[in-house]
Parts: sequence; structure tokens; C-alpha cells
Amino acid sequence: MFLCIFCLQVHCWVLLCDVAVVFLYGRLLEPLWGTLEMIIFFVIVNLSVAILTTCTYLFLYLLTQDTDFLFDNYVHGMAGYLAGFSVAVKQAMPDHVLISSPFGKLRNLHIPLFLLIAAVLARIIGAVDPPFPIMFAWGLFTSWVYLRFYQRHSSGSCGDMAENFGLAR
Repeated sequence: MFLCIFCLQVHCWVLLCDVAVVFLYGRLLEPLWGTLEMIIFFVIVNLSVAILTTCTYLFLYLLTQDTDFLFDNYVHGMAGYLAGFSVAVKQAMPDHVLISSPFGKLRNLHIPLFLLIAAVLARIIGAVDPPFPIMFAWGLFTSWVYLRFYQRHSSGSCGDMAENFGLAR
């Protein structure tokens, strides 16, 4: 299976990031959520990101009539799951300070947008494939919607209506 994943992932460093995030996700969030919720989150985020990214490329093709959007881009990898992990960490520990500098503090709640900007910049310099930033953006959105409104908790409630987990803050 590792060889199959490696064959799909063109950039080795992206594969290493994917493996590291899955490992960190398991260590950090699985004890809080449980294995079943972790699997549900993984399936929902990855399926929705794949469908929405494909629809995005179909829409771009319809706008431009450029067949490269249909046949030269491959939706693969775990960019959406990386984004989902950053949103889940934002939910779990929003005010945790990662870096203090004279310019301000970098907190967990800043990480999703920071990583989206990094994904776009990585695409501009050619470090990732064209679908990566699109998948990352859809991963941010779908994971936030799921965690905000649909995730079931042991108390029987759904979602997280905390003010610090709003879309804009």
C-alpha cells in the first residue's frame, strides 16, 4: 500500500507531510474524539474534497473550454485532510500560542489561513501540483462546516458553536 501511495504522490516531501499529519492527528485528536469519529472525519473530509475539487475543475473547464482542466490535473493526495487537521487543532486548542515575536503571537487559530497562503505560494513556485491549493481550500471549508455544525459529541449535542471557532474572528 505504501508503494501505491508513493506512486500517486509526485513530491516526496508532500508524502512525508501526509504521513506526519496522520501520525500527529492520531496522537493528538484520537484520544479526544475516539477512533470512530476520527474515521468519520477522514471519510467526510476526503470524499467531499475530492468531489468539490472535481466540480471546481469541471466548472473551470465550462468557463474556459480548456481541456487541460479536465485531463491534465489529477485529484490525489491528502491536502484536504491536512487542512482538516489544521481546523481540528484550531477547534481543540484555539488560543494556544505557537510563536511569540515582536510582530505578535502566532496562535493555532491563525494556522489554517497561514497554511492556505503557504499552499498557494507553494503552487506558484511549483512545489506542489495544481489541485493542491484547491483541495486545501475545500478541506478547510468542509472540515470547518462538519466540525461547526455536524460533529456529534458524547453529550448528544452536534457541532461547536464556540465564539472562537467562528468562520471569521
